[in-house]
Amino acid sequence: MLKRILILCCVIISGTSYAQIAAQKQLPIEQVPSNFYGSVEMRHHVNTYFDEEGYRGKQEPSTHFRFQAGVQLYNSNLDLYGTIGVYKKPQTQQIIQRRPQIALDMHLLRTPTFQLLQYNIIQVPFSNEEQEIESEKVVTDATDAGTVYTTGLAPTVSHITMAGDSMFKFKFGLDGWTKMYTRKKYIEDAPYVEGGQREDGYGFVDSKGEPIEDTANHYDLLSLVGIEMQPGFSNNLLVEATVNYTRRFEPIYSMDEAKNIDYKYGVEDRSYYQIRGKFKLTESLTLINDFYHFHGGFFESKRDGDNRRFRNIARITCAL
Repeated sequence: MLKRILILCCVIISGTSYAQIAAQKQLPIEQVPSNFYGSVEMRHHVNTYFDEEGYRGKQEPSTHFRFQAGVQLYNSNLDLYGTIGVYKKPQTQQIIQRRPQIALDMHLLRTPTFQLLQYNIIQVPFSNEEQEIESEKVVTDATDAGTVYTTGLAPTVSHITMAGDSMFKFKFGLDGWTKMYTRKKYIEDAPYVEGGQREDGYGFVDSKGEPIEDTANHYDLLSLVGIEMQPGFSNNLLVEATVNYTRRFEPIYSMDEAKNIDYKYGVEDRSYYQIRGKFKLTESLTLINDFYHFHGGFFESKRDGDNRRFRNIARITCAL
């Protein structure tokens, strides 16, 4: 009898200990602060092109709808979200799918005057040939039908000062990124071949006539200087102006007589002004307008031909 009682006590004690250990293991997960969010957004894009003589050549408007949902963890230092959407151009009934993507933003360091952001964007496999994405980081073409992975690092320094009841924020930032692909990329465009495109295909194919793979990474570096203003008469209004300068480092391939491939990096410089107005109508509704003026080089030349000179994006966002 005594032996049975001792066995029963051991079982109860061991069961209690196991429950306590299990609860201790689960407790840290329950303590992780999280914030789920979602939004729907309608956008209207207008790209404006000019001919070589300086006259307005054409405008390309389009209407966009998108839905975004995500979760913020660890005091919003970790932000995981996904975006889907569609867009429509005028004079057509076709609605084109926006390439779905998943993004992860990690604020490695965040203080009142400095922040260091590391971000990752995964664009899932896609088959549509036409796309109109608002960020150059995620622009792809028909050859990028597989998964596209973009990773980047963006440090920003800022300083806030008050002038009466108005708030001014000065900032300087850098943003560098590169891409990787699940499908092979090939050397097909003239900018990637030393001396430009040749009619005989030299520099594009190997000794067997097969396309040559684009093996070198392409890099982008953006630097910006800007100012934000929140007037004292309205805490719901925010105006921002930035000067942006981008350098794109592209590999330029060359081939010797033995069909050996080598490359060096060339640099393409671009720049643009951006003016943003943001007004919070209610706790859920926000109006945003972004205007861009693009230049070639470091504000050296006006863009014409196939390169857009102006872009305006008007949007209304509803937080869910």
